[in-house]
Amino acid sequence: MCFQLLSWGYKAHIAAGNMYLYDIVCDTGEHLLRIQVKSCKTARYRSSNKRRSYQFHATNGRAARYKEGALDIMAYVALDIGQIIFRAGVPDKGTVRFSQEHMLGANSRLDFELCLSNILPQTCPKHAPV
Repeated sequence: MCFQLLSWGYKAHIAAGNMYLYDIVCDTGEHLLRIQVKSCKTARYRSSNKRRSYQFHATNGRAARYKEGALDIMAYVALDIGQIIFRAGVPDKGTVRFSQEHMLGANSRLDFELCLSNILPQTCPKHAPV
């Protein structure tokens, strides 16, 4: 995850210890962003919609949901295919799902840039939506 951000030209650092509600700090040059990473090993078949999907528990490890403002970006990593989906802010639900097709078609860099444009629209014009 840090390597991906570094390869895009951002400064990224792992937040040390378990005292933070986020895993990575990303320096955009103007702001420090708090990123929480959630991972899933493989997609699972869901009989309710007859599709394979990745399921992420968007809780802080104590089964408590994140509070608004606790972090800036959530990163959802599908480990088996090496794909990342970024979303700005805190999720509305404690469980987040993405279909396998959605994960396979994800453009991680575009997702991250869109998150930046949602978070920093006034202060970071180079990340304005296209």
